[in-house]
Amino acid sequence: QALASLNYRKMLLAVGWNEFLEHPFLGTGFGNIGFEAKKYSSLLYQSSIENTYLEILAEMGIVGLTFYLGFVCVFAKVLLSGLRESRGEPLVEPYYLALACGYCGLAVNGLFDTNLVDNLPWVLLPLLLHLRPDETVET
Repeated sequence: QALASLNYRKMLLAVGWNEFLEHPFLGTGFGNIGFEAKKYSSLLYQSSIENTYLEILAEMGIVGLTFYLGFVCVFAKVLLSGLRESRGEPLVEPYYLALACGYCGLAVNGLFDTNLVDNLPWVLLPLLLHLRPDETVET
């Protein structure tokens, strides 16, 4: 059973790579990898290829992956800045640490699963903008 699962995942990854090679710049279109996978084998029934980065590359091409990674880099910069600014703030620092750990886990998980349509990670992003410690106001 485990070997069958591994072979299935290898087939999905091959589909993603082949679709990227066929449509390198703009991809096949968001959400289309499941339809394209059926061209390769009737055994492929999933709508994702179990790798976020390869799925973006296959569905949105180099352009889409560049935008996605750019977004992730900007987000990481804001997160790291918040971690530095909140150092020693007992009410804020734990939240930044929790978000940092969670998003690092999400990035690693993206190598083995597709998490583009999971809402919670993306809904939590605005927290980063509102967690920053307020400037002290002198009265």
